Amino acid sequence: MVSFHLRLLCSGLICSLVLVGCGDDPSNIGLGLVDVQAGEPVLVTLVPTSFETSSDADITGGFLAVTLLREGANRFLVGTTVDPALGTLTAEGRLSFVALEAASDDFRNGPVSSVVLTMDLNYVYGDTLTPITVRLSSISDEWSAAGTRADTVLNVGASIMEIELDPTADLAEIELPSTWVSANDVLLRSETFSSDFRGFHLSHVDGNAVVGVSGGSSFLSIAVPGDTLRVSVDKILTTVSRDASATPAEFLLLQDGIDIIAVELDFETDEILNNLIHHALFRLNTALPILDTPTGFSRPQLTNMDLVAITGSDEFRTVLAEGQVDDDGILTFQSTNLSIAMQNTVLGRGDLVRFELHAPIEDNSLDFVFFERNSGTGGPRLILTVTEVR
Repeated sequence: MVSFHLRLLCSGLICSLVLVGCGDDPSNIGLGLVDVQAGEPVLVTLVPTSFETSSDADITGGFLAVTLLREGANRFLVGTTVDPALGTLTAEGRLSFVALEAASDDFRNGPVSSVVLTMDLNYVYGDTLTPITVRLSSISDEWSAAGTRADTVLNVGASIMEIELDPTADLAEIELPSTWVSANDVLLRSETFSSDFRGFHLSHVDGNAVVGVSGGSSFLSIAVPGDTLRVSVDKILTTVSRDASATPAEFLLLQDGIDIIAVELDFETDEILNNLIHHALFRLNTALPILDTPTGFSRPQLTNMDLVAITGSDEFRTVLAEGQVDDDGILTFQSTNLSIAMQNTVLGRGDLVRFELHAPIEDNSLDFVFFERNSGTGGPRLILTVTEVR
């Protein structure tokens, strides 16, 4: 059977040709293909049959080593914060390394004199006025990153050291203890370092903030007398937990790093089934309840999101459209791929199961947004420009 994704690509090529003559009005898409027996285009609004937080946790892992193969998150998080509005948030992060340059003979001969972990700090959620303390631990087991979710259970090895971090700093340089360096000297200089060294795990010890670390800009410096090898981060992962938050019933919370919102619709309603879809637009209103925000407390709002198609029994993910909250608090998704996906679905040629709302995976954070649930006051709705084919 031809997959939904191949059909989407083929339909996209056809639709691109149609778009050439459509000007700036997307409602004209496909009008040249309508049978002479077809009726006039009308707007059909579909209200989701379900609009709820998914049972699946957000995807927070990322593979970074090779530029062309990069996938997933580029930032990991660590720390704990007691948010008076959204609850207690706890993040643990881990990273591993790969040597992308050949080591010299001097380096191989060693011994290792020092190891410095340089972390590029580029995010904070919580109290920005006081430092936090995190624990750096070893990892003994192999672990996966790309496509891995925030609720993954991880095994953590022995504690190496505790580190104090300034949440507002741009950079942290951590020199590892000499005892750890001596114990790992042979491994650090070995040709199999990239595959045998599992990396570091970071967890909360004290403080009231979660900080973010850019994986792509962080690195490990391994020094021997007369030479230093710099090894890059090749994969990262964050696990996140949040205690029960008291979200008002009329709103739905989406918090990056934790939540995914599942959107289910009736794709077999007579208003659209077997008809021509010219244009598809998914729209919903955000809301901002009054939240208790202490002095110096950073709680960034989520403004950019992805509309994702979940297809087939394997629930393959395809980003259909990117949206940004406008000045009126309205989030809108529209794209040629969204229109094509809907057309294939109503003609029975697709395997679309549902839509999902995600924060962009690569920008892993704890940014949040509230959505209105009631369709009559700005809740989610899929607006289709449809021509009935008689």
